Formats: sequence, C-alpha cells, structure tokens
Amino acid sequence: LHTKSEGKLEYNSLFFIPQNAPFDLFRVDYQSGLKLYVKRVFISDDDKELLPTYLRFVRGIIDVEDLPLNVSREILQENQILKGVKEASVKKILGELEKLKNNDKEKYLSFFKTFGKVLKEGLYGFGGEKDSLLKLMLYK
Repeated sequence: LHTKSEGKLEYNSLFFIPQNAPFDLFRVDYQSGLKLYVKRVFISDDDKELLPTYLRFVRGIIDVEDLPLNVSREILQENQILKGVKEASVKKILGELEKLKNNDKEKYLSFFKTFGKVLKEGLYGFGGEKDSLLKLMLYK
C-alpha cells in the first residue's frame, strides 16, 4: 500500500502486511515494524506512536517532509504533523483491509486467521476507528 500525500501534510508511506505473524506479535515489548524518515533521512525504527497497537503487524516506512531533522522522541510524541500522518495512515490501512475483505474473501480469511486477534484489540478502546474495525470482523 503506497500513499503520497501532498497539501496540508506532505509525506510518503509504504505499508505491507507480512504473510506470517512476527514472533513478537503478542509480546508487550514488540518491535515496531515502521521506520520513520524525514526528508529521506532515517530517524527512528522504534516509534510505537506511528500506528496504534492493534496494527502492530503492519510493516513499512513513512517519509515526512515537514519535520525538523533534529527531532527528539518527546517532540515526536507531541507533534501534530505526526498525529495527522497517523490518522491518515490508519484510515488508509483499514480502508484497504475492507476492500480486501469485500473483493477477495479467501485471502482476507487467511489474513484474519493470522492477525484477527490483534485487530480485535482495537475494539476495546480506540476512538473513531471502532466502526471501521467492526466492518473488518469475522464471526462464526
């Protein structure tokens, strides 16, 4: 899933979902699969604030144009630009998963068997995405 956003927020993102679950998927100290770049300069690969925990299986990169290069961890946590990037990324990922569910049931079933438990975590307390997450759930 590739996104190029211009306008208020300028960033590029490239996300993918691995076929198999990472070994640390259910650990509290899981390794974030996203790498943050600013103007194509590597900044961090351990920022768990870039996506909510229920999307921790997503791997990829985010390259933001509007952040200063000497950004610290505290600034990252409070930065409005990154909050906007996070919201847009979550919306895009959930939208693509919904398309997959509607267009390729077999592939989505395989995805849900692997990552469904993690995805269900989002129903327990994340605000605006609950409706989108409910559309992705499968029931027996």
